[in-house]
Amino acid sequence: MVPIIVSIIVPLLLYLLNRSSKQKVTALDNGGYELRMNKAYLIIGIAGAVVGLLFLLMPILADEYSLEIFIASGVMFLLVMGFTVPCIMWYKNHSLFFGEQGFITENAYGKRQDMQCGDISQVSFSSFAGVVSVVDKQGNVAKAHQHLVGFSSFVKMLMAQRDKYHFDTKSLSLKTLGLNNY
Repeated sequence: MVPIIVSIIVPLLLYLLNRSSKQKVTALDNGGYELRMNKAYLIIGIAGAVVGLLFLLMPILADEYSLEIFIASGVMFLLVMGFTVPCIMWYKNHSLFFGEQGFITENAYGKRQDMQCGDISQVSFSSFAGVVSVVDKQGNVAKAHQHLVGFSSFVKMLMAQRDKYHFDTKSLSLKTLGLNNY
């Protein structure tokens, strides 16, 4: 029964995440845009934390106390939290502010990277990681995850700026992003 539920939930979740990345975003007062991660990351993170805490409580609820139960619950707790903590960090910290002249990204760890469109030398997309990487002329790298709500508007801005500033977008797979018009 669990595999059936998982085989329904995971594709549905991916569909919703990809759909929200194509969502239109409204401009801020200064004319720029702010993109944040989908709330599904927070929900998955909280649900995972609850499951992780249940694994941590497992030895208390067991009839017998043995070393194996403590080890198994500890391993399961670490495994679940290994996926849960990054989900929460992505939701809380990852953001992208952009306008016509440039953008500012903040990764899951809170590290900020500012870039001007005139300084961009290369833009690439990793379909495995789901991340657009933007490299400037000094070698600095800024990354934006494809599950940012309104992500397609950022990619459209980059594609509009590429002819003006002549940076490389050969490996930017727009078909993967569902933006075949650009």
